[in-house]
Parts: sequence; C-alpha cells; structure tokens
Amino acid sequence: DNTVDGFVETWYDQSGNGRDLSQPTAENQPRIVNAGSLEVDGTGYPVINSDGVNDFMELVENLGTYGLSNLNASVFSITTRSTNAGNPALIGNGATTFMSYGRYGGSGDIGFFVIDQTASAAGSPTNLSQISMFALSNGDTDAYLNGTQELNSNTSTTYTLNNFTILRRGSSYANSLISELIFYNTDQTANREAIEANQAAAYGIA
Repeated sequence: DNTVDGFVETWYDQSGNGRDLSQPTAENQPRIVNAGSLEVDGTGYPVINSDGVNDFMELVENLGTYGLSNLNASVFSITTRSTNAGNPALIGNGATTFMSYGRYGGSGDIGFFVIDQTASAAGSPTNLSQISMFALSNGDTDAYLNGTQELNSNTSTTYTLNNFTILRRGSSYANSLISELIFYNTDQTANREAIEANQAAAYGIA
C-alpha cells in the first residue's frame, strides 16, 4: 500500500544485551516508512526519521555515571540532520544532554557537545555524517566528524545516564535521520579508526 506510513515502536539492540530503545506512544514514534517506501539516507540505507516536533526513543535503565573517575562512553553514529537548526541531544537523560551534534549557536556551523564541553567545525549538519564521541574516565571529552577530531577537551564534570534517551533534550527534539548508533560503556579510542573505516565503507563516506 503506497499510502501507508510506518513508525518505530522498538529499535532492537543488535549487541545481544537486550537494551532495546522503545517508544510506545504512537505520536512520538520516529518514522521508518513514508507513503509505502522505506526511509533511507543518501546512500540508500534505512534510517529512522524524527520529525523535530515530538519524536524520541528511550531505554529506562541506569547505564551508570560517565566522565572523570567513572565509566567510559564511546559512541559511533551515522546521522543526517534534516534541517540546519537547533542542537537537541543525540543522546541524553530525558531533560538534559549527554552528547549532541547539530548547529553551533547562530553561526550555522556544526556543533558538538560532550558532557559540558563544546566545539564547532565548518560545514552543515544536513550532510550525511559519521560522528564519533567519547566521554572517558580520565575526564577527556572528544568528538570526531568523518574521522577528523573537532573536540579535544577535558572536564571534571560527570554525567549519570539513568534514562537513555535519543533525539530529545527536555522540550527540544532533533529533526534527524539516524542510520546507525553504537554505544559502548568502554574506552574504544584505540579501535576508533577501525570502527570508523567500517562505517565509512558501508555508508559511502569519504
């Protein structure tokens, strides 16, 4: 039926750990089928499409405290912003941001945010992008765009992720396409280049 839209109630965890993201409320579910056609990114891979109005998904589970003297977080994502506006959380705690990627202030450039550290890079978040972000137990906060480091800082602030939410920060919602999202609670900086190379080959990112 080419008039039917489809929406995501559960985004299943592929790691085998059973940490599925869910959204039981129909009006808050990201779309995966648009008028009978699968939502895809610029390379033809399936995506979830959040409308920037009220779509988000979450895992109600305490995943620990990250940052200085605590756990490590390593996140690898393939993301396209539908509009060059706003900076809602890619990953958050419902009301607050843990990691985000979007427009940097009023400049229109790309912005990165990890715990409480920020950086910007020239370009537009509306391009298909490979984003890698790290919040490490030595306090390091790092972000990479298509393999190039854009954030290299250090924080004494920690972040407790007891309600893992994507695409939402409080009442702000991301208008984004997400092709892939990988979350490790370990330091994967030594494996970053290999993981990024696999993603780049799969999604056609130079």
